[in-house]
Amino acid sequence: MHIEGIKLTKNTTDVVIIGSGMGGATAALALAPCGATITILEKGAQLLAIPENRDARAIFQKNYFASTDLWYEPGGASFAAGNHYNHGGNSKFYGAVLSRYRERDFEGVSYPDGDAPPWPLTYRDLAPWYDKAEALFQVRGSAHEDPSEPPRTNPLPFPPVPDEPAIAEVRRRLSGVGLRPFSLPLGIDIDTWLKHGQTGWDGFPDARTGKMDAETCALQPALAFANVTLQSGASVRRLICSPDGQRVTGVEYEQGGQVKVLNAGVAILAAGAIPSAAILLASHTSGLANRSNQVGRNLMSHNTSALIAFDRKFNNDSVYQKTFGINDFYLTGGPGGSPLGNIQLLGRVTGAILKANIPHIPERLLERLTRHSVDFFVMSEDLPSEKNRIRLEHERIVLDWERNNMTTHRALVARLKTVLRDAGFRFSVEKLFDRKSPSHQCGTIKMGSDGARSPLDCWGRTFDCENLFVTDASSFVSSAAVNPALTVAALAMRTAWHIRETELHA
Repeated sequence: MHIEGIKLTKNTTDVVIIGSGMGGATAALALAPCGATITILEKGAQLLAIPENRDARAIFQKNYFASTDLWYEPGGASFAAGNHYNHGGNSKFYGAVLSRYRERDFEGVSYPDGDAPPWPLTYRDLAPWYDKAEALFQVRGSAHEDPSEPPRTNPLPFPPVPDEPAIAEVRRRLSGVGLRPFSLPLGIDIDTWLKHGQTGWDGFPDARTGKMDAETCALQPALAFANVTLQSGASVRRLICSPDGQRVTGVEYEQGGQVKVLNAGVAILAAGAIPSAAILLASHTSGLANRSNQVGRNLMSHNTSALIAFDRKFNNDSVYQKTFGINDFYLTGGPGGSPLGNIQLLGRVTGAILKANIPHIPERLLERLTRHSVDFFVMSEDLPSEKNRIRLEHERIVLDWERNNMTTHRALVARLKTVLRDAGFRFSVEKLFDRKSPSHQCGTIKMGSDGARSPLDCWGRTFDCENLFVTDASSFVSSAAVNPALTVAALAMRTAWHIRETELHA
């Protein structure tokens, strides 16, 4: 039997999961106890324990870990894909902030430049799964410190990662001007991390040395089950459907220079918002599961800026720095009382890291400068728009993407600069992050209550293909203004439970 000249293999699995990142690995672990055969297809390989993992010059100046895949702008210019392909996906490089969305994020939010729509589920629907995800990823923190924290049944599993002395001083200064800094919910075993190198973890890849990422907390435990297998170097080309288009029957992928087909009873897409949408678009002339014409549209990736604040009297000798955030402006504070977003510390920006953005200044001078500075990550919501999309041109992934909601973002940056001046940091500079390498990508296969308007239902199942599910951030209806990783994990657990109840009958 052949499909377009490709010989069908006889390999069969009950469940195929495409991608081993936060959504794929968490779904695999949640499904593993049911006994069904589960095959994970991962484009990358396991990250090796190599010196470059903790080498700031290699990572930030030489782009040692940059993807070799290319994405394209509408005019044809190419740039390095914003995804990392390895066991654990993008979580291997993440800042390990594991925040819950707030109740209001699911209800819809109005901004001066537009609206974030409501989700087809509520915070209450997801709260029990947030509890489970926080336990799985061993979150450190103290939720009662955050003025915007939603209701919860259980405290965070572990106490906060401690502030270093210099960062404790910054926290005291900001508290002194009326803010309420809170300990970030972090997936990091700081003692284990520092034993392997005196660096921060934000942006540094982790070869199983203390970061609570998708590989460490979900993938490796899933692979301990005999019914779960992982195929590395498996680049998925398309999904194969039944003649009526209502069920996925298999996955076509390349591995080791060969094109293969894996037959499957249930398919789960978890390759990341951009690659997952691209796979659906490549699987049918009008896009698989795309009756709504929304596959690939509504691409979101937070509006983010790095802000560095200086005080010549301040001595920053911290190593990792990233321990507190500010949500005083998350629910209000903008024009007309509208919300602004989240502020959190960046991982420690050293001279070697700063040199990547200011190459003409000697690194030793930048190092002296960073000894008197503290670094913040400013994040506000990117609103869904049908015009912001990914599409395929001759198998190339093209991103059509324009900024929106910048009134809110600029207001949040201005508020932070004002409070920092009040706290003694008289001078600050900010840089808007480049849109060519999207982080926190989401929204390209959104959930909804109507199959004519959305590809997915509230369980992450496609309306058009009854056995096709999505467990990465593609399903997001809005981006909110906090890191998406914990919400991805919670939704993946919820979807996995639904699959067990409806497809596997466990």
